Amino acid sequence: MRLGGPLIIFFSYREAISIDLNDLSVINEYLKNNFECLDDLKEYVSSKADLEQNRRFKTLTIVAVCISLPTLIAEIYGTNFKPLPEL
Repeated sequence: MRLGGPLIIFFSYREAISIDLNDLSVINEYLKNNFECLDDLKEYVSSKADLEQNRRFKTLTIVAVCISLPTLIAEIYGTNFKPLPEL
């Protein structure tokens, strides 16, 4: 009877450790999945911010072109007069 007691305790510890290792592996997979979801969310937010920034720069480029064309025309016609008509 003495030999059976420690042997049964050994197997119960072994089963408990096996169950705990299984639980830890499930938790590990769950954490890996959550980190992958967080990475995907980070990429989504980053790409959304990049798209918004591209839209703003496109608008600023259009405004800059609209302002620079009249300025270019004024510079071309303003510098081609040898005698200034106002004077």
